[in-house]
Amino acid sequence: MVWLQVEDVETTNVLLLAGAANIWGITAFAVRHISSGGTKAFMLGGFFAGVFSPITALIFIVVKAGYHAHGFLDFSTRQLTDMMKYSFLYGLWGVALGFIWGILTLAYNKAEK
Repeated sequence: MVWLQVEDVETTNVLLLAGAANIWGITAFAVRHISSGGTKAFMLGGFFAGVFSPITALIFIVVKAGYHAHGFLDFSTRQLTDMMKYSFLYGLWGVALGFIWGILTLAYNKAEK
């Protein structure tokens, strides 16, 4: 809700917000359903969180445009297409972060035992 109030025309903040929302959702799903999958499950979850971040960001942008009732988007068409163009790269970053998260989780679980 804080981001909706700001007249922001940079895609960085909305992508970070969307990425955080996706990581939270994928992690909650992974913990409930595929927690026995280990590092592979976190890597897969990270990939989906990364790939879906631009899509979630587009949804956030449309909601923000409707909330402000401008009649036009705060972001240019070039910004939106650039954001979607890098979806696969965000997915690769998600795999890397998921791998790190999985390794840390495994190390934490071994330390507890």
